[in-house]
Amino acid sequence: MELNTAQSLLLLGAAGTGKTYLLKQIVQALKSEGKSVALTATTRIACCLYDDASTIHRWSGISDGRHDVSEIRKVIENNVQFVEVRKRITQTDVLVTDECSMLSKRLFEYLDEVCKLKDQKHSFGGIQLVLSGDFTQLPPVPNQLYGEEGEFCFESKLFENILPHRVTLTEVRRQSEKDLIKAIHEVANGNVTKETETFIHGLSRPLPCDTESITLFARNEQVDEYNRNRIIEFPGQFEFQSSDEGDQKHLNKILAPKTLRLKKGALVILLHNLSDKLVNGLCGHVYDICETGPVVEFKFPTLSIKVQLEKLRFSVFSPSRNTDVAIRLQYPVKLSFAMSIHKSQGLTLESLEIDCRQIFKPGKLGVALGRAPETKGLLVINFNAKQSVIPQPASVLNFLQKFIC
Repeated sequence: MELNTAQSLLLLGAAGTGKTYLLKQIVQALKSEGKSVALTATTRIACCLYDDASTIHRWSGISDGRHDVSEIRKVIENNVQFVEVRKRITQTDVLVTDECSMLSKRLFEYLDEVCKLKDQKHSFGGIQLVLSGDFTQLPPVPNQLYGEEGEFCFESKLFENILPHRVTLTEVRRQSEKDLIKAIHEVANGNVTKETETFIHGLSRPLPCDTESITLFARNEQVDEYNRNRIIEFPGQFEFQSSDEGDQKHLNKILAPKTLRLKKGALVILLHNLSDKLVNGLCGHVYDICETGPVVEFKFPTLSIKVQLEKLRFSVFSPSRNTDVAIRLQYPVKLSFAMSIHKSQGLTLESLEIDCRQIFKPGKLGVALGRAPETKGLLVINFNAKQSVIPQPASVLNFLQKFIC
């Protein structure tokens, strides 16, 4: 596949079709041609699938999106703290972004603005784009405080002109069982057959007792409740209270818990980037608990790292007030015997349990099922086709029909 600055590309494909592998090959090919390639993703978990990737928010300097689109370029252009951001943008030939289903219209138009720091005469500063993802998976997350409505990037007027070339991968590589592949496809699209309903109900049997599985829920409240119940099974307990300032309604939005209950051996998930490898969304376990706080071990394919955690600052910023309206100091982990379906996107989980209660968005169950490489390590409970399988919005169906089919 030959790519140049005149050819931006949209790479689509369902879960397990090899998008990550192909993106790596594209990046390698572009670099071999002497191109400067920025490899990004919309989530930190997706970044972990690559050797050298950062979130699109960090790469672009947009961060949490607190600034208005009309002022973001001036903020990055004139503020000394964005020197490295400006350098990255002006030196980039190709911008690669994975998990583009979570790239909102607002963020897409932000990127257009900041990339014009390289060349304001051309859209995206003349930088070639390569976007990859599956629009039947998780959509952008709305944020009322920042004016983020959660519209898809393809709903931007820029999108069709910027990305004229589109490729869809259709052969599933992660799974080989036909019934599982069919189920993932049908629930992702929001319309299941009776045969698939029967197949999913059949996955409600217990997993082997010696299997340590992760449970996926639709909502963070369910995750927190499950984790609280599981931690009781471990001997001993340590409680770490946060230091809070600000409005309670905004403090409730902070993922770092007010009361963090930990025990040795407990599974935890990182809530803040500590380094290029120790990133938000990484799972580990509590190795020890000292007077100075918890020690967490994170394991990678080739090594393990033990980290003495320190309390970090979590905050909620209000653009209208131009200040933080909530601040919490807490250790940057929470229990992870369970995690949200949202956090699992992009992962492959050999053993998992999916609880279908309170699924409230299209694509969620498809994302959850797509984490399992095979049925022997997959347990599905509380499945109800009418409640768990939500049709895709008309905007997604129309987009796929118009450009892909």
